[in-house]
Amino acid sequence: MTAEACPHVRFRRAIERRALWLAEDAARELPKLTLDDALQLVYLYADRNSPKFEKAALRWLERYLLEGRPTLERFAKAAVRLAELEGDATGERIVALPGVPEWSALDDDEWDGGEE
Repeated sequence: MTAEACPHVRFRRAIERRALWLAEDAARELPKLTLDDALQLVYLYADRNSPKFEKAALRWLERYLLEGRPTLERFAKAAVRLAELEGDATGERIVALPGVPEWSALDDDEWDGGEE
């Protein structure tokens, strides 16, 4: 394993264990978090009711807009879903963000409630 991979492995383990401080520490050592990793950190902030949640969520949305090139509808859905997370941590590990194709476990019909 290379020295470069070590912080990412520590980051993933910290996310899986829901260890916020360890995840932040490992993230600082990474040259750049992927969008997926950054989203997992945002979820962890929400889960821990961290005051860093909103700033991190906004930063993720900025990156998603620039790097993911979503449609307006997908961007709006992602923003709404992140806003719903604040103060609504359920204790379950969140693994997908509906409306964001790269990370979505639900298709758009399920996200929209099946309406056409």
